[in-house]
Amino acid sequence: MKAQNKNIYPLIGLLLTFFLTGCTIVRPPARDSSTNQSTKDTYSKPETKRFQTTQQPTAVESTIELTDKYTKLLKEASDLKVKINELTTENNRLKKNSLEFDEKLQQAQKELAEANDLLVKMSIELNNWKVDVLGFRDEMRDAQKAQLEALHKILVVLGGEIEEESVGSETKDSNSPKTKEQNKTKKQ
Repeated sequence: MKAQNKNIYPLIGLLLTFFLTGCTIVRPPARDSSTNQSTKDTYSKPETKRFQTTQQPTAVESTIELTDKYTKLLKEASDLKVKINELTTENNRLKKNSLEFDEKLQQAQKELAEANDLLVKMSIELNNWKVDVLGFRDEMRDAQKAQLEALHKILVVLGGEIEEESVGSETKDSNSPKTKEQNKTKKQ
């Protein structure tokens, strides 16, 4: 409000200056032949509006109009300054958020890369384990076969009677339930 009062005092001074000096402009008459013809026509037609004056705004009215325009422009300028300040603060806030999100994104990408590397390593280890286990399958079968043959020899030494057909089937189906029951009965 104080800024508007400070701006109004110079305008009032301008208003008084215009009011006291006036705004009349004197034009010299034209010495043209067309002007002489027009004046003859003007005087010959009484219905013309010779004496009509065009109303131009006075200095006071134009000053008031300019003052109104000036105050409107001042208000618009102050509104625009406020809007610019708001947009600047919003822009700064968004930049700060953008930087935070960029940091989080980089951290997430780093963690994702580490997780992918770990997953690849675990997959390689799993494949190596599968190869190792499947590669030793035949050796484990040979070891179990050797155990069965040793058990067979122990049973023979202890005096157990074993048919040759059952020995061949024992090595093939040593884990089946019938073979286990037969082995138990033979041991007794």
